[in-house]
Amino acid sequence: MRLRAHSWYPSLRSAAWIVALVAGAGSLGLLLRAGRNTPPLLLVLLAVWVASPFLVAAMPRKVLKRCSNASRTFLYSATALIALASLIAYGYDAFRPRKAQAGFVFVATPLVSWLTLATVVLLAGRRRLK
Repeated sequence: MRLRAHSWYPSLRSAAWIVALVAGAGSLGLLLRAGRNTPPLLLVLLAVWVASPFLVAAMPRKVLKRCSNASRTFLYSATALIALASLIAYGYDAFRPRKAQAGFVFVATPLVSWLTLATVVLLAGRRRLK
């Protein structure tokens, strides 16, 4: 069964894209705040790593034109949720009292985001095949 492209569908697509870009910019800002005493080269590498899931999540607009509306809706919803969850994790790490493992969030969260995005894309592709 295929879902119809309802009037809310373009809004969901745009909202997911905007949320990914805003969350990516906010995450980079929080990284800069948390990494004030970090060596510049390491900070640049961390910035690329932190921004990568947001850039990839914002890209599939053209790639997904062949997928069903249900798959696209699933991916756009997951993109928005991942972006918001990452921003919350970075904000919590940037503003809580510092501990020895403080930088771990900025390394682990993009990895979790990548794994989640890969899972969502696989599920959306599997749904497309059925």
